[in-house]
Amino acid sequence: YGIIVEPRSTDDIGRAVLEFYRYLLPSFDIDPDHELEGQDFSGISKEVERAIRNMSGLVLERRRRSNGNRGERLDPARAIAAKFNDPEGLATEILARMKLESRTRRELWFSDVSGKEPLPWLEEVFKQVNNGRHPEFSLPKRIDVLVPHRILSEEFLNIRLVDTKGIDRTAEREDLESHFYDPHTVVVLCSAFNDAPAPSVQGLLTRAKAGNVRDLDSKAAILVLPRPDEALAVKDDSGEPAESVEDGYELKGEQAQMQLAGIGVDHAAVEFFNAREDTPQRLTSFLLRMVHGLRDKHRESLEAVINGAAALVQNFEQEQTSAVQQQAANFLKAWLDNNSKLEIIPSSLERVLLQAISKTNASSVRASVNRQGEWHNLDYANQLAYGARLMAFEAVGGKLAGFKEVCQTALSDPDLADARPLIEQALRIFDTGIDDLLRDSYGFGRTAFTLDLKPDPILWAKCEREWGRGPGYRDRVHQHNKEWFDSDQKNINGRAQSRIEGQWQTILGRVTSVLQVD
Repeated sequence: YGIIVEPRSTDDIGRAVLEFYRYLLPSFDIDPDHELEGQDFSGISKEVERAIRNMSGLVLERRRRSNGNRGERLDPARAIAAKFNDPEGLATEILARMKLESRTRRELWFSDVSGKEPLPWLEEVFKQVNNGRHPEFSLPKRIDVLVPHRILSEEFLNIRLVDTKGIDRTAEREDLESHFYDPHTVVVLCSAFNDAPAPSVQGLLTRAKAGNVRDLDSKAAILVLPRPDEALAVKDDSGEPAESVEDGYELKGEQAQMQLAGIGVDHAAVEFFNAREDTPQRLTSFLLRMVHGLRDKHRESLEAVINGAAALVQNFEQEQTSAVQQQAANFLKAWLDNNSKLEIIPSSLERVLLQAISKTNASSVRASVNRQGEWHNLDYANQLAYGARLMAFEAVGGKLAGFKEVCQTALSDPDLADARPLIEQALRIFDTGIDDLLRDSYGFGRTAFTLDLKPDPILWAKCEREWGRGPGYRDRVHQHNKEWFDSDQKNINGRAQSRIEGQWQTILGRVTSVLQVD
């Protein structure tokens, strides 16, 4: 039993401290956009704020009144801030209090001398490190928790659970969305009971569906977390309350499924788990059903490939079958010839990024600008990557639907029954090729940020100067970014389109090669 910690870099910790404690100063330059939004000004999450306070010994306190009730809240950080005239000086003081030079430990393992059982020890150590209360560990970026037994009591599979940062402002983050694109990952999205599925969950699923994530219904699930008595408060269509907790779960599940159907995710699983009252087996059984369900999908796909290949080999020397296969191949090749060219793609890969800048709160926009686009609540690379994937699917999505339709027409023709394995093989190759194309486009978007956008000091300098100039901060940052792409100095969209067209020709070549049955 143990933990392995990947700490944040010293520069990243310094920026986080600077941005948070900047707003403690009386002269803090609050942009009016903040007041309109009612958002906090720190630009960092509550989790990071709590860890910084714990590491520096500046924890919020409450004085007790004489009657024992909690009274005024005291903030020692503000008391220290009153002694400084600049955020840099205050940040230096806070960093000195955090004693980063002594926080060099990276792992910790259970020992019998602790006098505790392994799991309670592991829980306590994790909380200490995660909240910045362990004096030997720095601010964590990632924590690996290791146990010497199978997760979820699964005997045959190696399962890893990944708990991402909570959704406190935006769900459009790389650490969340990347899991949709991993074919071996089940994505479990948690939601409070009354608003299940939460708007942020619906937004993630909508983006995943628009990006043509394969098998979304079997890969994604909603885990609803009810508080006690919430299930019994659910009413049916006649206005009558639920008769039992399970009845409340069923009613709420039907409502959630209707909302999911509205965004085109018709069959995603919805499960309920009240940690105070439900047994852990309810949750572990659900997670295992999802894992095995996804494995079944992979198994079915593999079996189809094997059976199709076997049928092709078996029928290879049969003259009658060969003639039917040639007829089917000619039918499909005619479609491929007629669709060999892609139309000009009207969209651009930056549109998703520009939309995100417009709707993200100003403090997160500023935090991202100060980090040259690398901020979890406004991650330029992730937005460009998703925009490139969306752009690619808009170019080839219609082709995919068209080829599936022509294949289904051929499969339903009784005269082409002997060519079924060939048709199915061609469709699988086409489908897999589209997946490869979308994955390549996603990677292109991230590379475009790393090689073209991030290294441009002029763009970031323009955006940084906009802070403190009054209302419209986000609009001005949006405009600078739009002008950068409109200048077409890197021709990013042209390069993306050329790459999509090249991948399209590769797909056509692969499918055509399997149709050479003569």
